[in-house]
Amino acid sequence: MRVWTRLAMTSALVGWLCGCATQAPIPNPPDAKGIGDGFGYKAVDTGRLPGREPALPGHYVIVAFSGGGTRAAALAQGALRELEATRSPVAPDFTLLEAVDMVSSTSGGSVAAANFVLRGRTGYRRLDAPDGFLLHNGMTELIGGVLSPLNILERTMTSKSRVQLLSALFRRTIFGDATFRTLQEQRSRHPPLLVLNSADMATGERFPFVQRQLDRLCLDLRDIALADAVTASAAFPIALTPLRLPDRSPCPAQATGQGARVIDGFLNESGVTRAELAAGCRDGRLVLDTQPAAFRARSRRQLPLLNLDACGRALPPDDPDRLQFVHLLDGGIADNLGLAEPLETLTDRGDDARVVNAILKGDVREVVVIAVNARSQPSTAIGHGTGTPGILSMAGAVASATIDGRSGGLIAELESLPALLRDTFHGIPGGAPKVTVIPIDFELIQDPACRTRFQEIGTNWSLSSEKVTALQEIASAVLRASPSFLDLAGVPNPASATQAGQTRAIRACNRLLPLPPSPEQPLAFGPE
Repeated sequence: MRVWTRLAMTSALVGWLCGCATQAPIPNPPDAKGIGDGFGYKAVDTGRLPGREPALPGHYVIVAFSGGGTRAAALAQGALRELEATRSPVAPDFTLLEAVDMVSSTSGGSVAAANFVLRGRTGYRRLDAPDGFLLHNGMTELIGGVLSPLNILERTMTSKSRVQLLSALFRRTIFGDATFRTLQEQRSRHPPLLVLNSADMATGERFPFVQRQLDRLCLDLRDIALADAVTASAAFPIALTPLRLPDRSPCPAQATGQGARVIDGFLNESGVTRAELAAGCRDGRLVLDTQPAAFRARSRRQLPLLNLDACGRALPPDDPDRLQFVHLLDGGIADNLGLAEPLETLTDRGDDARVVNAILKGDVREVVVIAVNARSQPSTAIGHGTGTPGILSMAGAVASATIDGRSGGLIAELESLPALLRDTFHGIPGGAPKVTVIPIDFELIQDPACRTRFQEIGTNWSLSSEKVTALQEIASAVLRASPSFLDLAGVPNPASATQAGQTRAIRACNRLLPLPPSPEQPLAFGPE
């Protein structure tokens, strides 16, 4: 493990042993005035119409960014820059970047995702400017904050915690005081929908920052700061403490009208209705639908968020079973590729019902998923010697194994998406939409030595300018070597046009070599 991770984990262990480990709160947002239609930040607030955007009509384009610290942020930024440099084949006044309808992300990928949606095409590239976040030495700042005697004392005597250092870093260097309300106010430029993913520490379930999820806490997503949501998405377990959101359920907004329908829908997902709760309470049994469904099990595990007893009644404020907070950790624990929410949207369980309606009407004839996976595979001494791994190595390995295992499951789901959509939309006029999956993954680098060099780049918040540049260019190279991407871009004979991508990959690989000083080649994006 990297030295910074060991230092942070040592601080975490000291805090735990002395009883001073704390959990930082996201500043308490006000109670939601209402939930359901007309409240919160939602897909409709982007101003985009699925399948009817001029940049790429008939398409619904999803971009998903994985976790991995600055490595993931730089790889994601490279993908965005390649999309920006590629003209739409049907509307040359637009780029493929403007065709993106949804950006879903976790951990380090959330930095690039939130910055892009916030700043738009004219401003998102400030992330890779000479004084931008990608070249900022965040680790020096975080380690100094974690190990500073004054900060250790402050965390011991107050409710402050290590993760607040990361939130403050994001506020100062990228997001300022921007909130999801800021995104809502930019409807006129038709930005994509932003979905930042974290994980609920109590259940291990993913916690996407979407209004449907916040409805269950009786909170308005518009009041949440982007810096806090990105921090929750990137709070790597043990090294950082979790952030927490207050649980205000049940509240008056959930009891009547649209709010009640939202909660009833959530209960139905769990296989229980309010009437069944009441009936079960009277005769001493709880009626649950036993039909197996993965999403139903997930909903049941989230039922405690509503703070209802077995009869569907509100738990008293002083009831020990009442949830006061939801504690949020790195989204990679539950969804390291940021794919779960987009997949639910395509099968009518997500936060934008308009997508399925657009498919049914024939407005969306092709679904495009660009999945950026920054998973690393650094060399390890574990198993090569006779010694037994220590507690820090075990803690890091357990956290990483959880994240990597979930990634494999989501990749399998993504591969089955065409068949799933064929089953879901069987019989509609025109049939199910075509599915195009375009991965960006270090595994796609053909040269083994080059592939290893990229997989060895560590997970932290500080990389050299050479690594940041190489990561951005390799993202471009993988896209330019993908026949599916070239076909989307309208390149003639895409299968034979991939050599330019391979050439670009060699240049990206060479940036990681300890070569003698020479004039640096500028980054290349778009067609050669």
